[in-house]
Amino acid sequence: MEVELKLLIDASDIGKLLKDPLLKPAAKTRSRQIQLENIYFDTAERELQAARIGLRLRRIGNQWLQTIKGGGQVIGGLHARPELEYPVSSRVLDFEPAADSPWAAWFDVDRVSRLAPVFATNFHRTVRLLRPAEDVEIELALDQGEIVVADKSEPLCEIELELKRGPVSALFDLALALAERFHIQIENASKAERGYRLAYGESVTPPQKWALPMIDDTMPLFGAVQALADSLFGHFQQNERGFLTHPDDLEYLHQMRVALRRLRVLLGTFRDVLPDPATVQHLNGELRWLGGLLGEARDWDVLLNETLPPLLQNIGPHPARSRLHARLVACGYSAHDEARLALTSRRYQLCLLTWGRYFTALAHHVASTTFGEALVPLLQRQSKRLQKALQAAAEVDEALHQSRIQAKKLRYLGEFSETTFAGRRYERYADWLARLQTELGRSNDHRVAIARLAGVMGHIRKTDEAELIGMLRGWLMASQLAPQDIDRLPPKPYW
Repeated sequence: MEVELKLLIDASDIGKLLKDPLLKPAAKTRSRQIQLENIYFDTAERELQAARIGLRLRRIGNQWLQTIKGGGQVIGGLHARPELEYPVSSRVLDFEPAADSPWAAWFDVDRVSRLAPVFATNFHRTVRLLRPAEDVEIELALDQGEIVVADKSEPLCEIELELKRGPVSALFDLALALAERFHIQIENASKAERGYRLAYGESVTPPQKWALPMIDDTMPLFGAVQALADSLFGHFQQNERGFLTHPDDLEYLHQMRVALRRLRVLLGTFRDVLPDPATVQHLNGELRWLGGLLGEARDWDVLLNETLPPLLQNIGPHPARSRLHARLVACGYSAHDEARLALTSRRYQLCLLTWGRYFTALAHHVASTTFGEALVPLLQRQSKRLQKALQAAAEVDEALHQSRIQAKKLRYLGEFSETTFAGRRYERYADWLARLQTELGRSNDHRVAIARLAGVMGHIRKTDEAELIGMLRGWLMASQLAPQDIDRLPPKPYW
């Protein structure tokens, strides 16, 4: 199993990077310089790409190597995947040594006959063996070159930190130290993925919804929390590239925001039992920062695409309509720009690396309880908080927002425990929570829209625009959810 972190770095920083004391070669070792030529293969139907299998021939000097990679996972730049590599006699694929491998069935006579080169990577590699701590060995590979497809090419400049010995957290320790010194970016895409993009054009997967990982009530608590954290951060990053490259598809941002909310609920729920509370608090703060920026952009999306259109239709023609709409769209674009900048910032990279370090190390801690044993008191406590908030909302309109937050937390906590409590009682309770959150969410959308329009009002100089904003805010206030309309009575608890 190959375990490595991939980091992008600007070519102008290479000289300083190689001189940095952090990357001093281990005692009795020296840097190695290697020229690598690689050819990647697939069928015309891109069957290997669809199956997440990589097939490569690599030349190092006069030697040829064949490599097959597949499966595994990528979370926060950490690539963990099985691979098989063996020498071949020439620039010709040979699958006989792979006959007993997990991929043998893929390379039958028919498919092998249809394999052809798709793209190539040619780069110079600087290799160093590092020993940053006792019993830790990390191989640093600095690759500089290009990805080539016919008459097209793309520059390649990246660092690979491969764990040879020691805990996975050591990779993150080194990467965090580098991120403090240089502007690096975590790279979730492999060279093969980048090659396919160059060969066939940008191919971003559709917006992805979260899938609950395989957990059950008998799992150790920390193991279950780690599995949930990995899957939720994976959900966030599955939608990240789509958000950055396809800004017109609003669902990417929506899914990222939901992932962050679930992550914050996960950390907040288990913060009292997780080790290293200072790091947990720091991570929660970073998620709050990121969620605030993404939330601002999402709020404008909802206002412009869901809340505002029916209001404008009800109001009918107005001389300031097009001008006000253009002003609000500009506010939305600005919020999206701020969110995209955050995702390319050093702060975000440090957050990703800190997250990765914490949750890979969590696997080595032993909890005194199972996931199932920890869930019931947490569900009971959150249910009481929701009922208290709903009772307050019957008397104070402002408490509706707090009710929405508590309902969301209980719903997400219920999702985490779905495999433990699956059944009709769980489904009835989950349906009630979903309806409640929808009702309260619509009310919150109106509350946010009123606040956004009030913020715009301070920049208005024309009377007709101010008049239209006043009309819109009036409609929104009049259509707010009345506390007595809330379905407060929950079904029988499933826990």
